[in-house]
Amino acid sequence: MVHIIEDYYMTADSNCYTVGKRKTLKDGKTILVNTSYYSSAIAAIQSALDRAIMDKVAQNKITEINELVSVYKEITACVSNKLNGAFRAAQEKTAYSVTESYPVCCKKD
Repeated sequence: MVHIIEDYYMTADSNCYTVGKRKTLKDGKTILVNTSYYSSAIAAIQSALDRAIMDKVAQNKITEINELVSVYKEITACVSNKLNGAFRAAQEKTAYSVTESYPVCCKKD
């Protein structure tokens, strides 16, 4: 399971990518709930970004267009930084983790 942003995670199988919120069941098993399915990783990541913003609008944490633009920029920068760090780590064959320099929205766990 890959953490994308805030409460959103992604998994994949041989057919598609699945995006949703992670939930731990009483037996300790972890599943995704409120899932959506995508044929590409990019579409799955974009969906997670859109859903994170939609959650903020639904919770009235965003009430103005300028706030929406600001949050969108922050969230996309956050995910972009995570992707760039992961790609650099893969090229250097080193471990990668989100560091304290990234916005809070990136961190989960």
